[in-house]
Amino acid sequence: MAATAPVDVLRGTIGRYLQESFGSYDVDADGDFALRRGSTVTWIRPLPWADGQTIVRIWAITNLDVRVDGELTRFLATESGRFVFGGFHLDEERRAVLFAHTLLGDFLSRKELADAVEAVGSTADHYDEQIKARFGGRIFAEPAGTTPVAKEGSPAQRAFVALGLVAAVAAGIASYRLIDDSWWLVAFSALLANYVVGRALGDLVTDPQKGRRAVYFALQPAVMIGIVYFAYQAWERWWLAALLGFVGGGMLGGAFAANLLPGIHREEVADTRSRWRRAF
Repeated sequence: MAATAPVDVLRGTIGRYLQESFGSYDVDADGDFALRRGSTVTWIRPLPWADGQTIVRIWAITNLDVRVDGELTRFLATESGRFVFGGFHLDEERRAVLFAHTLLGDFLSRKELADAVEAVGSTADHYDEQIKARFGGRIFAEPAGTTPVAKEGSPAQRAFVALGLVAAVAAGIASYRLIDDSWWLVAFSALLANYVVGRALGDLVTDPQKGRRAVYFALQPAVMIGIVYFAYQAWERWWLAALLGFVGGGMLGGAFAANLLPGIHREEVADTRSRWRRAF
């Protein structure tokens, strides 16, 4: 009984500090304190340590059903070196990623606990979408069964990349034959078709939130095509229209998409970086 008494005292202290710092908290079936922040839940557990001392374990599950490979472990190890509070942990058996930190319990202060809880929760909330975009699976807030049916590098994903190349060739030939024999328009049409089929459709098939993803991927091509049309109407030069559409339309459409759907934009940026690393 005496061995567990320090943990009981610490449990009361943690409850009081959480109430003072955050206003409310939950207690789960295991007796752990729990606070929800964004798309993550942060748990706090008092534990016995050596020689009658105590520790406080603080953790959040960022992702489940991830693709466990060397790239994931390198990413987690590299990113963990950036943090003052905590680091990533990988549960290979459950294919889960956690972010966790440990405090000494005997001299715990309210500010120390609050800062650690905020750091763990905000870091997990910041990284969960990035990890999902690069390594598949689902974030903790998503229910089971929403894991994408295909991941980057899978046969399905590679099939869309191949279809994108076919679509690029077809679009280039069609634009050359039908519209003014312009090589600038050929290049614009081919690049746009490759993006829409090879990237956008491939990501739509593998993502459970298809409506939001479709809006995200439709914005940039729509703005690019609109700029090409109006630029040609104004100056009747395909090279200028294609250049403005590709550069200006790409930047403007990307900015619209990033502001309208910032979460999806972060995922796609991380996915693009991952694709470049795999290519080179």
